Amino acid sequence: MTVEYDLAIVGGSAAGRYAAAAAAALKARVALVEPPGGETISGEMGTNLRLALNQVGRLLQQCRMADSLELFSGAQQDRDWHPGAVDWVRVWQWAEGTAKRVLDRHALAVLASQGVDTIVGAGEFCRRPQPAFVVEGRPLRSRAYLIAPALRSTIPAIDGLHITGYCTTETLGQLAKRPERPQRLAVMGDGPLATELAQTFSRLGCQVALLVRSPQILPRLDAEAAQWIQAQLEMEGVRVFTHSRVLEVKPLADKKWIQVGDWELETDEIILAVGQQLDLTGLNLAAVGVQPTHNHILLNDKLQTTNRQIYVCGQPPSDTYASLQRARYEASVAVKNALFWPRHRANALTVPGTVFSDPELAWVGLTEDQAQQRYGEDAWVLKQALQSSDRAQLRGDMAGFCKLIVHRQGRILGAQLVGPDVAEWVGAIALAQQQRLKIDAIANLPCPSPTLSDLYRQTAAQWQKRRLKRNHRLEDWLAGFFHWRRSWSK
Repeated sequence: MTVEYDLAIVGGSAAGRYAAAAAAALKARVALVEPPGGETISGEMGTNLRLALNQVGRLLQQCRMADSLELFSGAQQDRDWHPGAVDWVRVWQWAEGTAKRVLDRHALAVLASQGVDTIVGAGEFCRRPQPAFVVEGRPLRSRAYLIAPALRSTIPAIDGLHITGYCTTETLGQLAKRPERPQRLAVMGDGPLATELAQTFSRLGCQVALLVRSPQILPRLDAEAAQWIQAQLEMEGVRVFTHSRVLEVKPLADKKWIQVGDWELETDEIILAVGQQLDLTGLNLAAVGVQPTHNHILLNDKLQTTNRQIYVCGQPPSDTYASLQRARYEASVAVKNALFWPRHRANALTVPGTVFSDPELAWVGLTEDQAQQRYGEDAWVLKQALQSSDRAQLRGDMAGFCKLIVHRQGRILGAQLVGPDVAEWVGAIALAQQQRLKIDAIANLPCPSPTLSDLYRQTAAQWQKRRLKRNHRLEDWLAGFFHWRRSWSK
């Protein structure tokens, strides 16, 4: 039996479709297999829906801020911006329509027009008569395979949870079926998804309780940055309960009752955002020598499994949080390795991560604690408050900072950014780190002014000042040199 494809992608995620388009652009013959219902990609629809609702929340917050500054006059000054004025049904109509338009841009029909063989159906790996991926009885033989399935939410083992009912980040659309806004929401989780959802629904007028098992939200990220975001949530009315272990959940009339430690909580809806994992259901990976452990696949730095013909992208990491940008980065590495010689190595430290809260949080590389543990006193921390930015002053939005972690020899180790739209400019720092540029490259980068991105140039400029301050010989030489020049000019 001949090999039909250069790459067969077992998809169901945006990363899988991204990989299919990238491989087809290289003129490879590609098959993309998605499970039934793949046209909607429920997980990606949930992501788009969450971000669309996030945008609605930002617009409402801006309206309330404009009202607080008394920028309206006459009849508009009396306009009611209180949370109850939000039309719950219209919010969801707009959010669902926007999310669907984004998803349509990456539809299977678009990929088919690019030369990808798109196949919808359930499938599994088989060993005999020859290794292949079988879809509805049809064996697909390929030189290499890429597993890029959708992520599914981790469901914690809590008494009464399944009976009581809940939403996950993939099934947020269930809330759209409610004729009215839920008065109270409980969001379980400590990561970016839980943080974003808690703030968004609070801005939509819900009383939100964020239940966090850790001492603070976002425990895997920079502690100072996480504290900034948590303070903002609490200022907006989100009740953040840390060290919260949910023991039991049960229905109570038309409400949901939650036992958290020694106290009780009543809510209208529960949203789970406690973690995600690859959906490997029914793939029969054991048949081709790949044995997942707790839905986690062992990979090398080239993203190969124990079967070197099979690659994986988009697997949630154990040390940080899953993100679409990381999944796409891994997809690009896996595609190049699968189609050509496997020499590209994935380096997650150069991939930026984001929390789309308000203010936003973006990071790349090591945190301050990680850098100091690894490099000790050789790790320097450069920091600049957002209020030092002219653009931030003009916008009236000064909550945040830029923190660059640098080796004393100038190598960029990491960055932590908190502020408006920081996800838009963290890429420049990630590029500098990926290309192994030193901090001078950032300090000398011409930035438009006034812009928020100029803040990282200001922060990077501190490195030269600190280096000079620590080099007393150079300071003395410079002082002597300019003293000689002034004397000579006479």
